[in-house]
Amino acid sequence: MSIGNKPKKDLLHFIKRRLLATIISFAIVSLFALIINGLILNFIGIESVYGFSAIVLIIVDYGISTYLLICLPMVYGNGYTIGSYIMGIRVVKKDGKGISFSECFKRIFAMLRQIMHFYWFTKVQFNSNGEFYYDEEFNLNVEDKKNSFNKRNEVEYFEYNFLKEFFIVALFLFVLLSFISFVLNWLYK
Repeated sequence: MSIGNKPKKDLLHFIKRRLLATIISFAIVSLFALIINGLILNFIGIESVYGFSAIVLIIVDYGISTYLLICLPMVYGNGYTIGSYIMGIRVVKKDGKGISFSECFKRIFAMLRQIMHFYWFTKVQFNSNGEFYYDEEFNLNVEDKKNSFNKRNEVEYFEYNFLKEFFIVALFLFVLLSFISFVLNWLYK
């Protein structure tokens, strides 16, 4: 895979919309996971959990939230998550059919594998059709309902540094999560 020069403006704008759709989806998943966490702790009658139990609870919360808010809409919502629906982006198989639950989870783990490396947040690799490497890996097609760029037969690969955008989004998420934490602490007092 050879990486080309700077991508065209329309393609770069589409990639930014894809990243924003992912952030929206995972912010909603995180909020839902916090709510599930509070409900589970309230149901058990425990005020807080520490150590290994907290890690297990977080994994269960995110697993349930991911299933309900990412995989169910992706499989039954015709290729949309909540964030991708807002941004007008749909992910389907190359033949136009929807993806299965197993393909959805594999795609999420591929995405998380990429997120685990801080490098992903600053440099993103994609092709001239607006697909990330895990879209190609699972033979998926990305459709833009707003038709902001044209698909190309000859696929080029690009890498773009999103460091400035990353810090803006990180600051926004920090403020948002701090506010949510403040509200939840106030509600559960």
